[in-house]
Amino acid sequence: IWPDRTPHPALYEVKSVYQPVQVQTPGASTGSASSPPPELVEGELAGASTGSASSPSPELVEGELVEGELTVTNEYAFTNLANLTAKWELTADGELLQNGTLPPLDIPPGQSRPIAIRDLGLSKVSPPDIVPGAELFLTLRFTLAEDTPWAKAGYEVAAAQFPMTFPAPASSTLRQAQRPLIERAKLPVLTLEQTDSEATIRGDDFQITYDKINGQISSWRYNDVELIAAGPLLNVWRAPTDNDGIKLDDERDQLLDEWLKAGLHELRHEVEELAIEQPAPQKTIIRTRARTVSEKAPAALEYEQTLTIFGDGQVLLDNHIVAHHGLPPLPRIGLTLSLPAGFEHLTWFGRGPFENYRDRNSGALVGKYRSTVSEQYVPYILPQEHGNKTDVRWVALANDAGAGLLATGIPAMEMSAGHYTAHDLFAAAHTHEITPRAETFLNLDLQQMGLGSASCGPATLPPYIIAPGAYSFSVRLRPFTRDDPSPAQLARTALPK
Repeated sequence: IWPDRTPHPALYEVKSVYQPVQVQTPGASTGSASSPPPELVEGELAGASTGSASSPSPELVEGELVEGELTVTNEYAFTNLANLTAKWELTADGELLQNGTLPPLDIPPGQSRPIAIRDLGLSKVSPPDIVPGAELFLTLRFTLAEDTPWAKAGYEVAAAQFPMTFPAPASSTLRQAQRPLIERAKLPVLTLEQTDSEATIRGDDFQITYDKINGQISSWRYNDVELIAAGPLLNVWRAPTDNDGIKLDDERDQLLDEWLKAGLHELRHEVEELAIEQPAPQKTIIRTRARTVSEKAPAALEYEQTLTIFGDGQVLLDNHIVAHHGLPPLPRIGLTLSLPAGFEHLTWFGRGPFENYRDRNSGALVGKYRSTVSEQYVPYILPQEHGNKTDVRWVALANDAGAGLLATGIPAMEMSAGHYTAHDLFAAAHTHEITPRAETFLNLDLQQMGLGSASCGPATLPPYIIAPGAYSFSVRLRPFTRDDPSPAQLARTALPK
């Protein structure tokens, strides 16, 4: 905790690990849903979600829940679970569909009790109730039934979450039921103009300027609103956490030293090849091959990006990165971009609402969360990386007028947004030494290295390390206005076929 007794985000993970109520499905580990939806296929809508392979869940079949059950275990040593109220909620893409209260829990200490899914009181869920492609989650929350000396009635003691599977109709049915995008041939035509240093692509309501020298978008205007100031560019650096290595300790012997020796904090991008083509009037493709290097690592990373711009304003970024062997484990692997001042409203569908990392996210449930970019700042005593979110399906940034940029991960991604760069945070020894910038910096990562506990214990475990090697991922960007469908609807739709 901080000196003013405000909990660190890590304390919510401790609470989740220590919680006295565990809920399981048959043959599965404790519920904590994270399975992202299948990748979007060009020309198709994403099918309905499927359950996590690591956490099988009851399935919705033909509009009804199958005969299944959950097992609730009381891990208290002396207390009956009758002192808790158990509530459930069924959500689709973070929006509430149904909710209710379980019958009173009379489970003695150390014992378990099965609860039939049908006893939850769920009503029938039929295809018209669920938008094709939506993800369903069943969440159970256990709260204090009465006031106690340590917390008031209603305080949440434990929670569990499970993905719920709904059968998707045939793709032809999906296209008939919901077809938010027209065929590519029916999209507005793009115009392409080039100079030696930049390319400009114009559509009916947008203009993208691409910087050929630095291999990134330098301007993206949509309905006369500037969306991107610079980026997206490959990013493998993060402001070191205390567990990576205390930056003020000159005698440290931790991962941070390996990062600094490899020059990961001072990488630069060198464009080696760039090609632009327009295979159809409604589609422009920019292919870039670059090296990301430093003086200490002249052959650190090779980076290839294919940027495809469609006539409706969507942009698809296909990324392939090779981190050469000999490098230390990477802090992260993803993209970073900056948006002009004013894009303060943040919405995402993924784990939250508090900061979470791959090795510290069991207490962060999947949902749709709204916040601000400024509220993402976590005031660690020593300024460092903060605000990360995992299992993010999509993230949207908007200004006060409701105009903004939507990013969808293919597959699900990690995300953070803030008013500081990693270099700002790394350079500061105290919180008063950093000043928030007007711009918003958005990180869209395939993954970020876990945190571990090396400041006082074991280092990051192998499953959460990003070893040198080859990585590929895609991100789809699209502008929106207040009058457009919701970000969730936009994220579900596929690229023009």
